[in-house]
Amino acid sequence: MRKRIDRFIDKVLEMDPFRDIKSFEDKEAYKKIHKSFRHMIIGLVILVPLAFYVAIEVDWH
Repeated sequence: MRKRIDRFIDKVLEMDPFRDIKSFEDKEAYKKIHKSFRHMIIGLVILVPLAFYVAIEVDWH
């Protein structure tokens, strides 16, 4: 699952104009962005279905 998410993020970042980065500091910043992207996508994958489940279980009537 994690490899699949990483491949998806890599595909998204291939469209990134800043991917041809030379300096070390920029590469470190790039890794942090990559990690935050992964957390955001994992959060969406978990939270969206959970929100739908809660909405259906509570049945807002």
